Order: sequence, then C-alpha cells, then structure tokens
Amino acid sequence: MEIRVIVGNLGAQEVDCLVNPIQTTNLDLSESELSAELLAAAGPELQAACSAQAPLLPGQVQETSGFNLPCKKILHCNCLFLNEECAIMENRQLLLRCLTIACARGYTSVAVPSSFRCDIAGLMLQTVLEHASMTHINTLQLVTIVVDPKDKFTLQSFEKKLSKLNTPGYVVKVPKSVPFPSFLNSNEISRTFSCTVKGDRPVKKVELEIVGSSLTDISGCLQSLDSAFKDQLYVLHWRDEDFYLEDYCLLESMTWQQIELIRFIAKRHHTTIQFMPVELNIRICGLKKNVLTVRDTIRMLLRLHDTRSPIVLLPLPYLDYNFKHNLSTNPASPFVVPKTWNAPFDVYREVTLCKDSDEYSDVKASVVRRTGFHLNILEIIRIQNPTQYKKYAQTLWKVAKRLQQDKSKVFKSALFHGTKKTSAFEIAKSNYSLEYCGRNGSLLGRGIYFSVCAQYSSNSRFASPTEDHEQVMLWNRVVTGKSCLGASKMTAPPYATMTDRFDSVVDIEHDPAVYAVFDNSFIYPEYIIRFRPVGSL
Repeated sequence: MEIRVIVGNLGAQEVDCLVNPIQTTNLDLSESELSAELLAAAGPELQAACSAQAPLLPGQVQETSGFNLPCKKILHCNCLFLNEECAIMENRQLLLRCLTIACARGYTSVAVPSSFRCDIAGLMLQTVLEHASMTHINTLQLVTIVVDPKDKFTLQSFEKKLSKLNTPGYVVKVPKSVPFPSFLNSNEISRTFSCTVKGDRPVKKVELEIVGSSLTDISGCLQSLDSAFKDQLYVLHWRDEDFYLEDYCLLESMTWQQIELIRFIAKRHHTTIQFMPVELNIRICGLKKNVLTVRDTIRMLLRLHDTRSPIVLLPLPYLDYNFKHNLSTNPASPFVVPKTWNAPFDVYREVTLCKDSDEYSDVKASVVRRTGFHLNILEIIRIQNPTQYKKYAQTLWKVAKRLQQDKSKVFKSALFHGTKKTSAFEIAKSNYSLEYCGRNGSLLGRGIYFSVCAQYSSNSRFASPTEDHEQVMLWNRVVTGKSCLGASKMTAPPYATMTDRFDSVVDIEHDPAVYAVFDNSFIYPEYIIRFRPVGSL
C-alpha cells in the first residue's frame, strides 16, 4: 500500500472514496468550509442524500454517492467530541473505522483531508500505517492525505514526520506480507516435497519448494521446518478464552455479512476457521501468530459493529460460504436455536407437533418413562421463544463456566411443572413469574418448582382440570447447576462459597425428586403437554 501526502483540493481527487469529517449531527454540509466545497462541486443531490441519513451521532459513519465529484463514494463521519481530552484518540479510532469500512467495501483508494482532527501529522500517519499493517483485511492500495494549500504549518509537520520514516519525498510504501520468506539466493539446489495439510476444510496436497546449496542444507531445513510447524501450530477455541463472557452477546448476534468477512480474513491469513453455533464457539487453527492476529481482528470487527457504524458489515457475494447449522435465515439475526425449531426463528411461535414425528415420540416417552400409561396425551406444543431462550442459554453458559463443567452436566431436561391451562400459555410467552411462588406450598422456599416425575406434576392440585377434564403441564429445561437442600423460608439459594450461591435447591440431595430455582433465566419452558387422565371422557 502507498501513502501519499499532497497539497490540493479534496474534492478533485479521483479515488474510490473520500472521507468527509464534519462536526454536526444534522449533516448540514454548509456548516463547515470543507463540506461546503464538496457540496458546491457535487451538487444539491449530495445534501439531499445526507439529510435522508441524519442524524449522525459523534463517532458514526454514513456513506453517500459522490454525485458530480470524480470520486465514487463519500464517507461522512461525525468527529465532534465534547471531551477534548478524549477527542484526539476518539478521532484516531474514527479514522481507523473509516479505513476499515473502505476495505470492507473493497475500495482500493481513499482520500482523507489533513483537517481530520487527529493531531494532524503524527497520529494521522500512525493510524494509517497501523491499518496498513493489518494486511489480512487491507484492500487499499493508495491512501492520499490532502493538505490545504493555505495550511503551511500542517505541510511542514508532515514533512518532519515523513523524514523520520527515512522516506524520500511524500510517499510511504508499505510492503505486502508473504507466507514464506525466500532465504537463499545464489547457486541454489532445489527439491520439491509434497505434504498433506489437514484442517476444517477438505484435505488437499500442497507443494513446498526448498532451495539450498546442498542436500544436507535442505535436509536440515526440512527438520527445522517440521519442528517449527509443530511448535507454531495452534488451535484456539473462543469459549476457552478469558474474554468469552464479554464477547458472548456479540457472538450470538453476528450477521451473515460478519461471518463471511471473518472467513475471508481467516483465509487471507492462512488459517482455517469453524463456526460452532450450538456451542456458540469459534475454532481457529493455524500458525500461532496468524491465529492470534485473526482472533484480535474478529474482536475488533465485533465491537465495530456493536458500537459504531451500521454500514461496516457488508456482503461479500464472491466468497464460498457453506454454513450448514441451525442459524436463522434472516441475515440480520442469525440466532443459535435448538435443532428442532422451525423458521422463522426470530419471533414467538407455538408449533403443534405431529404425532408421527420423532420429536413427539421423544417427549411422550419422557412422560411415560416416569408415569406409566396413565395419561391420555391430547397434544404437544413446542414453544419457540427466542427472547427467553437467549436468556436461558446465557445463564447456562455462565453456570457451566463458573463450575468448570460441560454444559450438559449443569442442566436438566424433562423437568415438569403442572399449572392451569391459561397460565401455561402465559408462561410460554413471558416465562415464569416469581410473584406467584409459594401459592401451592413452599417446602423448599419461595422458588419455582419442578418435578422429575411427570405423575407428580399431573396431580390436579397443580395441573388444575378444566370442565372437560383437560389438564396441562409444561416440559422444561432447567439449569440446576450446583444444588443443596432447600428450606421453607428461603428466598434465594444459600452461598456455596464466599462469593457464589448454589444454583438450585432440592428435596433430597442424593436422588432429587423436586428441584426449585429462584431466577426465571434458569428456565426455558419448551413444551406444553395437554392431557386427560386415563378413564376421563
């Protein structure tokens, strides 16, 4: 990539996009001298396009066409930060964000005015060079910094900074990185070896040519390479990183565009990447240095999407993307859901199960296994509540992480709760309410009770029958975590350690028949079972 510093007019630059820093939220281009010059050259259509995207808050970026300007696009960014102490670093991040957006769009040339509030020469050059070093996402070939002809002080500042880089004139050239350096250059002997590369992608053979002055040198080089690859090969699981909890919500809200861009980054950096939606995990494999670079870049992109410009995440239709997991087909909301759910995944749904389906048979078997054949099941309804399931999934991960156990060991499926028919559908929509705890007894405290045995929950004391003898109970997933004996006056589980409470309470420690929890985020009501006792009409 090449960085040029020129004296001239920003609007006259023939580049893919210009960066237009403004200090107003209403995107009125007439309020600053630079923006007014762009507006005069581009025509009134530019102001109309900007007004349609207002307001633009500090730190945000919006894109418009260049209209009558020789550039293709304009990135308008609000660099108005009231806290002057933070303004320099905020604007540095904003410039970095603009360059990242340009790369995401596939632009090869960008022009930036020196009036960008970024300590003029010093931090501005540092920011551009920092972005240039991120070769795994850099598509830019030319960054032009345009200095106003009247601003001689700024021009002198750039001259001083460039001279320190030992760069003649006004050009900084940043070399591209290469996967393997060439290390011998005279009287070479070459030999080609085949090796097999395994990863998450299909196995394929590659050829590596080693050049040396003798076969002994080549043999020694092979041994060194083999040792280096073994030392440097690295597999990273996102869920094992210390920052996983911090990234949890960002991971589960990734868009299709983000995932495609991340795959592109991994490929450019010679790593393989695998998305694991059920575990909400990302696996990266490759040389350790490359894996860590890809990891840091992913974290930057997640936060860029989360807090800043909505236009940074863009489709890359030319990429080969084959994500065959249970994600939403809505690209704006790829949410991890149970395998049994039906699209659409981002709205509340009640799905009646077909009696011939495996899912129906599995749920029925979990009831029969505990109660015998004393129930006449009328209907099983699957609850698809993405809002409640997100809360449950996050709680499940937190508990598993704290207890350092697999998630399958800290929750129980097929725990039953009997209730009124009308209450069951209210619970399905808004989850259990702690306000009603204790109405049917509080032997284990004022919590929400679940039975291991469906026969207990089907008792008419809990599952109140209607006039036609119909009863209802809920089939639940419950994060039970670490349990202890309950007591009637409990309003929360007791402390297991100085800082952490137990997750649930039980009636018997060694073989519980009843569990109680005190937080509805520990629960996901998955099925409503309508039934009549055998013998009822």
